[in-house]
Amino acid sequence: MKVASVFMGMPVGGAEDLSVGLARALRVRGIKTSFVCLREQGVVGGELAASAEEGKDFHLLKVAPGKRFSWKGLFSLSLWFRKNGFDAVHSHTYHAHTYAVLAAKLAGLPSVLHHHKTLEKMKWHRGWMMRWMTAQAGAVVALSGQTAADLTRVFRLDPAKVHALPNAVDSSVFFPASSEEKRLERNGLGLSSDGFFVGSVASLNEVKNHRATVEAFAASGLGKAGGTALILGEGRERASLEKLARDRGLENAVRFAGNQRPVAPWLRSLDAFAMPSYWEGQSLALLQALACNLPILASDIEGNTAVLTKKHPGLFAPDDHEGYSVLLKRVAGDENFRAGLIEFQAGLTVPRWEDLTGQMESVYRKITTA
Repeated sequence: MKVASVFMGMPVGGAEDLSVGLARALRVRGIKTSFVCLREQGVVGGELAASAEEGKDFHLLKVAPGKRFSWKGLFSLSLWFRKNGFDAVHSHTYHAHTYAVLAAKLAGLPSVLHHHKTLEKMKWHRGWMMRWMTAQAGAVVALSGQTAADLTRVFRLDPAKVHALPNAVDSSVFFPASSEEKRLERNGLGLSSDGFFVGSVASLNEVKNHRATVEAFAASGLGKAGGTALILGEGRERASLEKLARDRGLENAVRFAGNQRPVAPWLRSLDAFAMPSYWEGQSLALLQALACNLPILASDIEGNTAVLTKKHPGLFAPDDHEGYSVLLKRVAGDENFRAGLIEFQAGLTVPRWEDLTGQMESVYRKITTA
């Protein structure tokens, strides 16, 4: 089976990493994935393009070069699907859906519309388009049962075509590190082997709320006590966040490490993980931190509590910098609190990578034999 996995571009992100991991796992099940970017390559796309093994299955078509919808690009994409003998099309972002779902329909191919978010309120025209696109798709994939139910209700879908496939991580890549392994990871990354490291992995934009980490770190006094906030990611807020850290006297305590690939060694080097976002779909980084057995502090929002539950002891309101700072002090200074977080997390139901791979294969088989 040949599947076209369609993005506008492939920057560093959870949807991109999940899709690449799934493609590699599905290959041994007889499903070959080609990644298609319609506008730009992006970091993850660049990694695929540079790979001797996977580069031949990465394609930058540039059929959607601007913000205005291109009908010429749509027909070019449809012809490309047919010419290359695909059996199904799988799209991952709203703008990619607008091209991929219709192009697949024109080519006579079934499509999967993958909604990597919770369902938030949309402007009327985007809501109308989503209703139309979900109706045309052969299957709709959501990250949780709640989002699947929301999509079914709001867009009046047949429940049989909506599938809840939670994100998952490969435990052969993300796993706990012993104290000695952590020390070696830090040495290899050029990090100090001493001090307490709290890390985040998320793009530097407003919704990820890194500002809260800087403010809470300042209020907690961890910077002066030798602690480090290690923030991995890039984005438009970098300059303002760096200025905020300087203004709070934390230029040496808050480190903006940029996009780091692979990310697993960085996670294994941490003592704790923080996810202060205002909004998340279902954070792959959060699941990766769980797989690495890190004590987690996270904002009390739907995307996070869908994984951690509302009873997780490390939750805080996104704008509660004081509450966040108290938790930071506890996770850094109270061994019993850290142990309690890890014990609680050990009881969580975390999606298994093998289950996700099997479920995705089942969706592909279902729509291509319908």
